[in-house]
Amino acid sequence: MTSRRTRKRLLKRQRMKREREGKRIVPVPVDAVILNWLERHYRHQHPNVSMEDLDAVGK
Repeated sequence: MTSRRTRKRLLKRQRMKREREGKRIVPVPVDAVILNWLERHYRHQHPNVSMEDLDAVGK
């Protein structure tokens, strides 16, 4: 039987590992990245384009 402290440490290590894996598996959705880029890009090119116009283009 492992001591309580060891068990706690093992659990903590497992949890950290799982959280790290979770972060790796679930990246930011690609379309959000693309939308951000588009927004910056179009802002840069046409400062007067509003987000509503961009939304209309996206749909």
